[in-house]
Amino acid sequence: MKSNLIFNKFKAFTLAEVLLVVAIIGITAALALPNLSQNVDEDKYVMLAKTTYNQLETGVSRMLTNKSIDEIISDAGVTTKADATKAIVAELSKYIKMTKNCGNDVTQCYNLSKNYVEYDGTSIEDKPFASSFSSDAAAFTLPSGAVVVVVNVGNEIGSGIYMYFDVDGVKGPCKKGIDIFNAHINNEDEFTYTSDENGDPALEPDYGALSWVLSIGNMDYLHCNDLNWSTKHQCD
Repeated sequence: MKSNLIFNKFKAFTLAEVLLVVAIIGITAALALPNLSQNVDEDKYVMLAKTTYNQLETGVSRMLTNKSIDEIISDAGVTTKADATKAIVAELSKYIKMTKNCGNDVTQCYNLSKNYVEYDGTSIEDKPFASSFSSDAAAFTLPSGAVVVVVNVGNEIGSGIYMYFDVDGVKGPCKKGIDIFNAHINNEDEFTYTSDENGDPALEPDYGALSWVLSIGNMDYLHCNDLNWSTKHQCD
């Protein structure tokens, strides 16, 4: 019996030792939680970006299989860029479930009181989600809450059709490269995004960020500027 008591005495931890271990665990958790939360949020936006792009790509591809952009514009008899984007959204509504078609009144689909910002944090001034943006655009919303703005940026009616999308509407940071991206319909009537595989995605957040998210699956371009399409896909 005496030997067991001696064994138990040496086996047990003192209260001070237990408190020290608890304190160390608490400090470690406090340091780790902000990074963990950040990673979780970024994973969410990666998923939303992929889901939204896939929805748009599927719908636009089906639409273009049946009608080219020129045919959509010709059939609608449009004479302005505003009419062109409105006609494209109307045609696309046959292939994508929209919760709201805002036509050329794009601010009906998103809230201008929200501060929409560029990649570097400055306010967006000359693109969709900006109060000064041209009325030539048309917009719609998806059941997921995503807002999509269709823009005719080319010199001619129907040329240079871009789709800017905010994957979670006004809920998120409303920042390009996190929840705001864009893709476009090229001259071959294909829905696509630009990918510069020899460049740094942070240099072209409109294009590189989306191609990086879709291809690599993270948003590490937000945290470091030495990523490489071929050899480095994560920050150190």
